[in-house]
Amino acid sequence: MAFRPKEPFRASELETPTRRMIAIETHYLYYHIVFGVERVSLLIASDGNPRCGGGKGELINAARSVIDLLRWVDIGPQMPVFILGIMPLSAVFIIFDFVIHNPGHKETSHNINLLDKAAEFFGQIDYASQGGLPGNVISRFTGIAREYVLNLSSEMPATTVPNSQMLQGIQPIWDYAPDIDFNNMNSDVS
Repeated sequence: MAFRPKEPFRASELETPTRRMIAIETHYLYYHIVFGVERVSLLIASDGNPRCGGGKGELINAARSVIDLLRWVDIGPQMPVFILGIMPLSAVFIIFDFVIHNPGHKETSHNINLLDKAAEFFGQIDYASQGGLPGNVISRFTGIAREYVLNLSSEMPATTVPNSQMLQGIQPIWDYAPDIDFNNMNSDVS
């Protein structure tokens, strides 16, 4: 059975929708624990504790895995809210935060694509609920992240950050000082 988190999800081995839901929930429970442990690790590391390394890598990988599993989630009233909303929304916020704080990271475009996947998923929830659950709001996060990165890349002087640091996401966000006017953003992003 494909119930082990961090291993490829093999939906073809799961004969029934119930087994697939149990497998997804098992994966999501694991990633939920990873979210909690890595956030605590980041909090402790921010206090200057040398024994706790930064957990950004595991945290962002867990968020990516949660969004990758969305293609197997059946949208319907039988699906638990934990699977339909809590975990995907948590993953969106983690990836959005990572993109905003590391706009020059080498995987920023991949992360924005994952935000697009999540926006599509929440758009399907919006459609299935006939607007009862306004999932299209999530697509605005993708638009904000995309515009933020594009504005930074077009406004940043070439001499500010060496290219090698930009690719690694080393340069702190507060050194960029972009001027983004959120009032003039395209409000038709959905």
